[in-house]
Amino acid sequence: MGLVGPGVWSERQFMEMDFARLCASTHPDAEAGRLALVTCWYSWLFFLDDFYAAAPTAPGGPADRALADLWAQTHPLMTPDWCRRFAQSTVSTIDEHRQELANSAAQQVPGPLEYAAMRRAGCAGKWSAELVELAHGTPLAPAIAHALPMRDLNDCFSDVLRLHNDIVSYNRETQSENEVNNGVLVVERSAGCTPQEAAELVNQVLTLRLEQFRHIADVELPAAVALHGLGPAERDIVECHVGGLRDFMAGDFAWHNSTGRYADSAPGVTPDTAAAAAGPPVAAFRVPGPTGMGTSAALLGRRPADPVSDAAPASPPRLDALGLLASAIGDPVHGTCEFPVKERALRLRAQVAGCFDDRGAFEDVCASRVLESSMMLTLLRQTRRYPAVQSSLVGFLAVRQADLGLGLLERRIAEASLGLTGPDTASQGLLGDFDHFTAGRKQMMLGTYLAVLGAAAYPELDISSLDHRGHASWVELALCSVKVLNAYGRGRPDLISDEDRAYLLERLRSARREIWEGNIGAHLLALLAVHAFAPDSQLIGDGIDAVLAVRNPDAGVPFIPDYTAFLGSVAALALAKSGAERLLLTRIGDYLCLQQNEDDGWPFTERVQQTDVEGTGAVVEFLTAVDPERYGEAIDRGRRYIAAMADADGGFPTYLRGHPTEVVMTANAVLALAPEWDRYAPVLLPAVQYLLRAQKPDGTFERSWSLSEAHAIRRVMHALRCVPEEARGGLDGALDRAAALADGYLSDSQNPDGGWGQQAGDESDPISTAHSLGAGAALGTPPWCRRGTDYLLRHQRPDGGFSSKPDQVAPRPIPYDFPHLADIFVLNALGDLQNAQAGKQKDGELL
Repeated sequence: MGLVGPGVWSERQFMEMDFARLCASTHPDAEAGRLALVTCWYSWLFFLDDFYAAAPTAPGGPADRALADLWAQTHPLMTPDWCRRFAQSTVSTIDEHRQELANSAAQQVPGPLEYAAMRRAGCAGKWSAELVELAHGTPLAPAIAHALPMRDLNDCFSDVLRLHNDIVSYNRETQSENEVNNGVLVVERSAGCTPQEAAELVNQVLTLRLEQFRHIADVELPAAVALHGLGPAERDIVECHVGGLRDFMAGDFAWHNSTGRYADSAPGVTPDTAAAAAGPPVAAFRVPGPTGMGTSAALLGRRPADPVSDAAPASPPRLDALGLLASAIGDPVHGTCEFPVKERALRLRAQVAGCFDDRGAFEDVCASRVLESSMMLTLLRQTRRYPAVQSSLVGFLAVRQADLGLGLLERRIAEASLGLTGPDTASQGLLGDFDHFTAGRKQMMLGTYLAVLGAAAYPELDISSLDHRGHASWVELALCSVKVLNAYGRGRPDLISDEDRAYLLERLRSARREIWEGNIGAHLLALLAVHAFAPDSQLIGDGIDAVLAVRNPDAGVPFIPDYTAFLGSVAALALAKSGAERLLLTRIGDYLCLQQNEDDGWPFTERVQQTDVEGTGAVVEFLTAVDPERYGEAIDRGRRYIAAMADADGGFPTYLRGHPTEVVMTANAVLALAPEWDRYAPVLLPAVQYLLRAQKPDGTFERSWSLSEAHAIRRVMHALRCVPEEARGGLDGALDRAAALADGYLSDSQNPDGGWGQQAGDESDPISTAHSLGAGAALGTPPWCRRGTDYLLRHQRPDGGFSSKPDQVAPRPIPYDFPHLADIFVLNALGDLQNAQAGKQKDGELL
C-alpha cells in the first residue's frame, strides 16, 4: 500500500516498531487470520499518526488506499450495529488527527480541558476496543454495547492507553517531533511544573482510571448484563470482551517497553545526530508505572523496571497541577471521571433546557395516572359517551394494574374500575403510613370515590355539617363534590343546599372549557357531582371535552395539564446552577414575572388563581439567583407575600395563613427571604426555630409533598445554612446538632450501591439520591457524597437523562410524575455539589 518506502517509513524503522509484537501481545488468543487483519489496522493507524496527520496527502495516497483495502476486508465480518460503531470511531479517529495537526501547526499546547475533549472525541480507545471484538470474532449485543457501563469501561480503557503513551513518548514527541499534543506536556505547561512532576501527576490519573476500570468490570457491567436480560452466550461474549480489554492493556504496556518506536532518539537517527539536532540536553525523567488496585492486569508481561538512580527524588506533586488534569480526565479525590461528569452534565442540562418553550414556559407533560383515568372512565360510563375512549381507558388501567410498582391505593382503584374487586372493598389502610394532617380528609374523599365506583359503601359522614369553605380553591371544590356525591349516593339529597349545587355550577362555568384551576382530579370529581343532580347539564360535556384535550398518547389522564410556574422555576434554578446560557434564563425569568398574581404570589401553573408558598418561594429563589436587579420589583412583591403567610408558631403553611404549618414550606420561605435577613429577621428567626423543633430524633422531618425523606432534609439543611453568623449565637449550637443528625441519617441510610431510597431500607432511586446529595452539599460534602455521585453516573441514560420512581405527591400521598422530574433534581444536586466544592476551594480546603 506504500506505507513503507521512500519518504515514509524505512523497512528498518517499520521492523523496529514491531507492530506484530504489539498485536500478538494485545490479542494473545486471536486466530491467526484475524490477528493479521488487526495488525494491518494498527499499521495504518500509526502511519496516520506519523505521516498522514503531519503531511496530509491527496486522495488516493497510501493512507487512503490502505483504509479502503482494510474496510473491504473488515466490514463483511461485522454485524450491522458493530459496523456502524466501528465506522463512526474510525472517522472520529481521523478527525482527532486533524485537530492535532492544527495544534501542531500553530505550536499551541492545548489546555487540560481542550486536550481531554480532543482525546475523548477522538474515540481511539473505543476504536481499539472494537478491534478487540474483531480479534475475537465476538460482536457485543447492541443493548450492552451502547449501555452506559460499557461506554464508561471504554473511556477508562482509552484513558489508560492514552496517558501511558503520553508518558512513554514524551521525549520522542517533545525533543524529536516538536509535538504539542501530549498529556505530560499539557500538565507541565499548565501547572508550571517539571516534566518529572507532570509525569507523576499523569500517572496518578492513569492509576485512578485502572481502578475505575476494575470497578466497572466487576460491579457495574454485570449489573447491566442482568438488567438487559442477556442469555448465557451473550454473557460469555461480554466476559470475553472484558478479558480482551485487560489483555490489551497488559500487552500494550509490554510493547511500549520493548518497541524501538519510543527510543530516546527519533527512528532512523543515530544517537549522536539526535543529540546534535536536539540542542541543549534535556534530562530524561523516570517513566512511572501505574499503582494501586487493577495494576496487575496492566503490568502482565512487563519487563522488570530499570534500576532507579540514587539521584534526589522529584519534588512531591503539586495538588493544583493534579487538579488541572484531573478536572479534565479523572479526579482521584472523588473517584469518578470528571471529564465524563462534565460531559454528562452538559447532556443533562440540554435535557432540562429542552423542557422550555420559546416563551420560557416549562412544557414537560405530566404522566398519566390511575386516579384521574379511573374517574374519567367512570364519568364516561355514567354519561354513556365516547365508547372508544372508554375502551382505551380500560386498556390503560389494565396495563397499570399489572404494574408491580403501583401503590396499593392506586391498585385498588384500578381493580375497582376494572371490576376486579367486590362491593365490600374497604378504604381503610389504603393510605399506608400517611400521617399528615390531611389524612382524615383524604380518607373521606377516597371512600366516597370508591363508593361511586360501586366498590365500597359510602362513608359515614355528617353531610349537612360538612363545610367546604376556607380551604385552597381545588380543595373547596373537591369537598363540596364529596358532600354532594355522598348525599345523592345515600339517597339523601335533602342534606345539601341549593347553595352547594350553585357553588359547583358556578365554579365549572368559570372554567370555560378549561380544567378548573389546573386540577384535573378536582374538575372530574365536580363533574361527577353535577351529574348526580343535573345529568343533562352542558357543563358536563364541556368538562369532558376539556379533559380529553389533555389526555396523553398512552390513553391515560394526567394529574395536571402543566406545571409551568413551580416546576419551571425549580428546573430553571438547576439550569442557573449548571451555567446555562443567560439568554435562556432571562427568557424564563421574564415569563415567570408575567405569571405573578395580584396578591403578589405565584400559582403552580399559568391560568390558576390559587397562589402558594412553595411556588412563590421557588420563583423568588430563581429570580434572585439570575438577576436580582432586573427582577427586583417582582422579587420584593413575592417576599412580602411570603412573609405575610407566617403563622404564630413560626412556620409557614402551603396555601392559606392560619392553616397547619409545614416543614418544607417553612424552609422554602427561609430560602426566599434570607437574602434580606435584616429586613425579615422578625419572621426568619422564628421560622428557623420552628425547623429546629420539627426535626425528629433520627434526623428526618415530615415528608410533606414528597415521598423521599431526603427531600425535606435537603430543603431544611440549605435553609439553615442561610442563618448569618451574628444570628447563630442565640441558637446555642442547635444548627450544628441538626446538621449532625441529618448527616447521620443520610450516612446510615445509604445503600450498598451508593444510592438512597425514599425511606431507609428502600431500593435506591435517582431522585432520592439526588435529594440526598443536595443535602450533602449543604452539609459540607461528607465522604458519602462520592459514592452517591457514582451511583447517579451509573444510572444516567445515553441521552443524558435519568429515569426514576416518582416522589412528588398530590393529592397527598398519591405520587405524580413528569418525565423530566429526575433530570431536574439530579441537575440541581450536581449544581449544589459544584457550588459546595467551589466554596471549599475558595476557603483553601482540600476536597
